[in-house]
Amino acid sequence: MSNDKKNNKLPLFIGIFCLLLVAVVAIVMVLPSTDNNPNNIPAPSNNNTSVEVAPSLNDSDTNDSVEEGKVVAKYAGNSRSLTFHYPSCEWAKKIGSNNLVEFKNRQEAINQGYDPCKVCKP
Repeated sequence: MSNDKKNNKLPLFIGIFCLLLVAVVAIVMVLPSTDNNPNNIPAPSNNNTSVEVAPSLNDSDTNDSVEEGKVVAKYAGNSRSLTFHYPSCEWAKKIGSNNLVEFKNRQEAINQGYDPCKVCKP
């Protein structure tokens, strides 16, 4: 008789377990994804640093510099993520001034161990 009581509770346990599983899956599906960053770059800090492209800049230019938080270089690198970008890239514009590294050419960035951005593909 006690064996019958245990067998009667098993379907109830399985049913409750399935309902809980469905509820958890539904909650996970509704939550917004936090990993929308293709280069796994940390969230940028709010600062006034902006990146812009120089009008005519080639690999032989030596006047690359940072002026008033603006980068005048052919490539902008992030020392934290070790990724480099075109200065016009949306992710380059979010690099904090303390993580900003300037490169005159693509090969310089690669030689220093930086990977190209998966968005702007420099």
